[in-house]
Amino acid sequence: MENPPRTPEEIERDWLENVYAGDLVPQLTGRAVVTGMVWASGWRSPNCWARCSATR
Repeated sequence: MENPPRTPEEIERDWLENVYAGDLVPQLTGRAVVTGMVWASGWRSPNCWARCSATR
């Protein structure tokens, strides 16, 4: 049997009560910092290579 459709308020209340962790979960973790550093170095490398190649 299919559940009746829920209202947006019911969906939001369910999310707030069962999913959202609020201030219990840190927003800036070591994992986030390392991931940012990896992404930044990945984006920076091609730019540095292009600049070095252009100066020759």
